[in-house]
Amino acid sequence: MKDPETIKVQDFNEILKMGQENIKVLENDLSEEREKRQQLTSAFTAIQKSLQVDSEEFQKSKSELLCLYKEIQSLPRAEGREQFLVAYNLLQRENSELEAKVLKFSQELELLKHCSIGDKTANVMTSENVCEDLVSKGPLLEVKDVSPSEDRQALW
Repeated sequence: MKDPETIKVQDFNEILKMGQENIKVLENDLSEEREKRQQLTSAFTAIQKSLQVDSEEFQKSKSELLCLYKEIQSLPRAEGREQFLVAYNLLQRENSELEAKVLKFSQELELLKHCSIGDKTANVMTSENVCEDLVSKGPLLEVKDVSPSEDRQALW
């Protein structure tokens, strides 16, 4: 039979061993937590910098918008605004017309593709007729380079 003192020493050794194992586990957990904290700190710093840049851009945009608002307010009351509305409506109308032309030309281009892809012997005359129709239907679009200042002067 073992001596009670030996049993106590063995029990204390087991408790000590278990305590040391727990300490190792807790130290590993602590190092993982420190690593996660470091990653979070780095991410937080990056987000702060990004937020600062976004805030500066926002302030700049806000300032530009305020300047534009003041510029619009400085225009002669009804006369200046009326010209902007007329120009806006004109541009909207032109845009709608151009969109319609683009749609029409897209449809006709698809028709041409269809005709040229199909049986060439059966569709040669049709393709030629479609091409002649397209050429006769409207003038070619002309592009004119205009600077923004010339464009503004044309509106006034």
